[in-house]
Amino acid sequence: MPPAKRAKIKAWHRWVKTLPSAEQKKLREVWSTLGEAERKAYMQTLRQRYGG
Repeated sequence: MPPAKRAKIKAWHRWVKTLPSAEQKKLREVWSTLGEAERKAYMQTLRQRYGG
């Protein structure tokens, strides 16, 4: 995996760890059921709510 992609993934994981535990649990539960567009919309909602 290219270093830039690896860094992006690590940054995403660090950001997810800053979310409240209830939100982290919800993210784990729904992530695999979402399509690409739904994931982007969900992440945008989280960013608006929690920053990032």
